[in-house]
Amino acid sequence: MESSEALAIEDAEDLDNADIPMEPEVQSETLTPVHDGAPVPQDAPTALEDIRSGDELIALDTADLRRSISPISERWLGQLVYSKLLRFQDVAAAELAPDLATAQPEVADASTLVFEIDPGARWDAREPTGGRAVSAEDVRATIESQRDRLDPTFARHDRLLDLRVEVAGPSTVRIAVEGGDARLPGLLASSWMGVLPRELLDDAISAPEAQRGSGPFILERADADGWRFRANAAHHLGAPRLADLHVAARLAGEQAAAFARGEQNVLERVSAAVARDVAGSDATVIVTGLAAVLHLFFQVQRPPWDDPRRRLAVHLALDRSALAAAWFGEGAGPSGYVPPPLAMWALRASDLALLPGYSSAEATLRAAAALWEVAGGFPTPEPLVLAVPAREEREVAPGARIVARLAEVLGAEAQVLPLEDAEMVSAIVDGRLRWFLASAPASPEPLDFIVPLFHSRGSLNRFGFVDAEVDEMIASLIVTTNPETRQQQLRQFQRRLLELVPSVPLLYPAHATVLQAGVRGRRLDVLDNSWQWAEVEAVP
Repeated sequence: MESSEALAIEDAEDLDNADIPMEPEVQSETLTPVHDGAPVPQDAPTALEDIRSGDELIALDTADLRRSISPISERWLGQLVYSKLLRFQDVAAAELAPDLATAQPEVADASTLVFEIDPGARWDAREPTGGRAVSAEDVRATIESQRDRLDPTFARHDRLLDLRVEVAGPSTVRIAVEGGDARLPGLLASSWMGVLPRELLDDAISAPEAQRGSGPFILERADADGWRFRANAAHHLGAPRLADLHVAARLAGEQAAAFARGEQNVLERVSAAVARDVAGSDATVIVTGLAAVLHLFFQVQRPPWDDPRRRLAVHLALDRSALAAAWFGEGAGPSGYVPPPLAMWALRASDLALLPGYSSAEATLRAAAALWEVAGGFPTPEPLVLAVPAREEREVAPGARIVARLAEVLGAEAQVLPLEDAEMVSAIVDGRLRWFLASAPASPEPLDFIVPLFHSRGSLNRFGFVDAEVDEMIASLIVTTNPETRQQQLRQFQRRLLELVPSVPLLYPAHATVLQAGVRGRRLDVLDNSWQWAEVEAVP
């Protein structure tokens, strides 16, 4: 499952469900320019096909980061071709690092951050940018041009509307939010917030070949066969170790076979079972829990889900661990409203196990059945229909598993309605579905899982949940910048949501990457930071 449009790891022994790999430190090496001026390690081969991966490039809707809702644009263009003011050095450890900025921002006041642009940051040497320096005006113009992005799947638009951007000098930019916003640094580090050159802002930069960035790689070629990236020798943070990266245009189902045939030496975003099936004895398999949450959402103002006892009964009855194992296998697990791979902000796995709804004990199941019975079960004679994504239902039948479990524990009769993506989005927006299975937005920012969905005016609140206490708690969270205080508030807030059950958070997904022998340095995290290709190298 894609993460389209996630801090310090504490109590690591409790994260038994979050397989976050800890990679050894990569030793620095002397670099020599050997390929079109781009340095690579002295012992690395220089053939263009050294690193070969694949992706569903056909799913790209537009290469313009400001308009795209495709993870393809964020993954490859937003993180490889373009730089941002800040970047997530390590999502799981909540570690932000300077990117275009020379350092972490100066905090002018509670509402304003001041950034200095690295004087060594330069645009692509090709026209129309011609290798000029990145400026504060580029930052201002990029952010201002984002504000017309109004599609219903884009949950951060409201935060852009609140930003004030001021150019305080050729390389100085001031960014403010009235009243302050703890989410601002993470927003500026998001992959879709790549800074664009002002020469291209007025053009239709929808084609990949039109991109001119300042990031670690240059998109050198884009055609029907795939995309080829070349290391940016002039990158302000240093040239990547990897000279070239070729991403073949292949559907997800074709990539494992291509890896087995030797046409790819990297296989990404597959299940752990597929990864271990195709990996040879000399390959490396990395399984990563992801920063996403799958929910059962209810129309809470319409029967039968207007009765919180029925929602709570479903919450208690479901077996999240079994569903995670059947759906994603290794690396996935039960989740609260913020997924456990975001270790600092999530409820710890050991804490979740103590809460009602995260145990399949007989007493819990009896309580679920009693709640369902006292609430009168379904108050309508017709079966209730659970809408689920059609692709997932074809592959692992999560909807069928859920309704079977509810029939077993509650005696509840329900049917499954598989819907293709476009039809599902349309039905959710129109409010036609009484309950449905869907994913929350993937993000390194914990409030991105909460505010759009559960604030009464949230951009993704399409299921009628309104609660004044929840709105007040969200308002407090938004302006809390102290990490320890924010952590305590978030955990209290999640427990409150589990009492109200506006949705049932089920699980967080996982995926795996396979690196063939000769590929090293790929360091994955819970949000798949593709800029880390700059740390990868190919060795004989």
